[in-house]
Amino acid sequence: MINKNVISGLLLFSISILIGPYLMGPFATETLGPAQMKVFTEARELQRAQIAYEEAADATAKAEAADQVAIAAGKTTIEGLKFGQVESRWGNFKFSHAHGNLQGLLNILVGLVLAQLMIATKFREAISWLFILGSWGHAGFFIVGNFLVTENRELWFFFLSNTKFGGGLLILGLWSLLVAVILHTRKKKA
Repeated sequence: MINKNVISGLLLFSISILIGPYLMGPFATETLGPAQMKVFTEARELQRAQIAYEEAADATAKAEAADQVAIAAGKTTIEGLKFGQVESRWGNFKFSHAHGNLQGLLNILVGLVLAQLMIATKFREAISWLFILGSWGHAGFFIVGNFLVTENRELWFFFLSNTKFGGGLLILGLWSLLVAVILHTRKKKA
């Protein structure tokens, strides 16, 4: 019998493992790197404007230099905020990558453990589905949410990633698995 937890775990693990090359490849080189460089460029312009302000000889030159400092500070702030959004998305991808990998492996392990336990079939099925739905409802939502996020759809990602549904099912599954192991141990002793 092929265990559905093992299949689900392998599927979740394989999907989340694919995020790794995306994190290190296109996302890092095409999105994260350029955003970081824009912040550095604007920060250099701000430094130049500050130096020009300090070196300005008369009041007119100081006023013009002060305007340039204000413009450069605004641009630096804007680019910093944009970079913060990109870096936040980078963090979300890393989070979903790690959780998907771990919960995929957890599902594989649970499938192997459940196959060895002498417990009621309905209880085994309930535990199995708690882990499958919990993993996909937790890590799966993060993975899906990351790929659906655009600048205008942050609410969609927020809904998917902040639900307590998946995590709650995983905790309930862990407690149920603990009870199953205790029951199995008692049956073996008797």
